[in-house]
Parts: sequence; structure tokens; C-alpha cells
Amino acid sequence: MLDKISGAVLIGARQRQARTQLLAGIVEQLLVDSKRARDTETASMNMQLTTWRDGRAVNRAFVAGSGDALCNWRQP
Repeated sequence: MLDKISGAVLIGARQRQARTQLLAGIVEQLLVDSKRARDTETASMNMQLTTWRDGRAVNRAFVAGSGDALCNWRQP
């Protein structure tokens, strides 16, 4: 009788340990996903801020360079 009780206690302990490991794995995955999402949002925001800060100068330089290229282009 005691062997059956000891076996049941051991099985219960192993099940709790497995459940705890599963939950820890889920929490770790959620942390990784959350960090990835934050990093993506940060990169996107930084790109938008750079566009707002430097957009006019970049556009002017692009147009000026395109005009020069069109004026100086010769067919080979």
C-alpha cells in the first residue's frame, strides 16, 4: 500500500516539475517575442524620425544629382 502511495507522490511531483518547465518555456518565448516586437517598433520609429529630420535635404540632393546626371548623360 505504501509503495502505491509513494509512486503516486513521485508521479505527482514529476508532473508538477514538467508543468513548471513548460510554463517557464512559454514565459521565455513570450519575453523573446516581446523584445523582438519592441526592437522592430524602435527601428521603425527611428527610421521615421530620420526621414522627418533629413528628408528635405536628401530629396534636394537626389533631385540635384538626377538633373546633373540627365544633363551630362551621353549614349555610349
